[in-house]
Amino acid sequence: DRALLLEFDSSAQVLAWTDAVREADLLGVVDIVPAARTILVKVAGTKYLAPTRQRLDRVQLTDNAVAESADPGDGNADVTLDVV
Repeated sequence: DRALLLEFDSSAQVLAWTDAVREADLLGVVDIVPAARTILVKVAGTKYLAPTRQRLDRVQLTDNAVAESADPGDGNADVTLDVV
């Protein structure tokens, strides 16, 4: 009851939208949790749900932004795992 779940068709869309939501610096958003095909946008309270939803409706992504998120550059992805 204090979060919005955004659903997408691809992980590239998730990555692009995660960047866009973070850059939007939305009032009341306390956490942004990307997953394989979704983004959970947690807000500080229910009063932030409607305004956050309205602001997200105005976020525009270009096809280029999604394509850039899908392209790992040189084709090699570096993954670092901290082992404790």
